[in-house]
Amino acid sequence: MEEEKKRLFSIAEKKDYQEGEIIFSEGDKNKEMYIIEKGKVKVFLEREGEEIELSTFSEGEFFGEMALFTGRERTASIKAIEPTTLLIFKRKDMERLIEEHPKIGAKVLFAVIEEISERLARTNEEFETYYLIHRALRENPGFREMFLKMIRKNGGGR
Repeated sequence: MEEEKKRLFSIAEKKDYQEGEIIFSEGDKNKEMYIIEKGKVKVFLEREGEEIELSTFSEGEFFGEMALFTGRERTASIKAIEPTTLLIFKRKDMERLIEEHPKIGAKVLFAVIEEISERLARTNEEFETYYLIHRALRENPGFREMFLKMIRKNGGGR
């Protein structure tokens, strides 16, 4: 197991980021995945000059897997929210690892698939919550009024 980790990490580039430093921006096109060795990052969208936080990741977690596997543009931006060290995996290096060490490659792929599946399940749960709130706002005037009062009280509704 330790030998497998060494082999996997040997193909990664290590890079340090300062707090507030952008790792990549929405729309960027590259084929890299990142594992957080140390620190914490924020996933966000920028809309109308405002950052909308989608998630945070910390030590031992990974991000950027969609671009690694599909080559698609980045769908969100990511920045370090504290000093952070990342391991950067490029697609060509991962392909070579899978060819030369299929057992290690399979373990990596299964770990990524498992995490993506968990993220999708959480997204589905959040979507259901948003749908139920939307439906209650649309169909229940009492709930809608209570909700709007709560937003106004907390400084929302800009």
